[in-house]
Amino acid sequence: MLILYIQAVECQSVAQFTPDKVTFLKEFETFFNATKNKEMEDVYDDFKKVVKSSTSDQEFVQMVGTANAMLNQKMTANPMFKHTHSQQTINFVS
Repeated sequence: MLILYIQAVECQSVAQFTPDKVTFLKEFETFFNATKNKEMEDVYDDFKKVVKSSTSDQEFVQMVGTANAMLNQKMTANPMFKHTHSQQTINFVS
């Protein structure tokens, strides 16, 4: 029970993502990889490549807005961000 609580606290350590690509990617990596899960790390690596190479400024602003809205709803990195935000961004932009 304590382990689940600690993981939930770690997953919500970011209150809001910063709308700057470099800072956002660092914050998102910390949030996304808090559980030290290899699959999550792989999804983040793919997400990072797409954000750095293929997103326009307008797409990035929308992405940050969506991520912040999800944080406000207390959504966790796994499964919510993994399946709804990161994977859709990778699929949409790729």
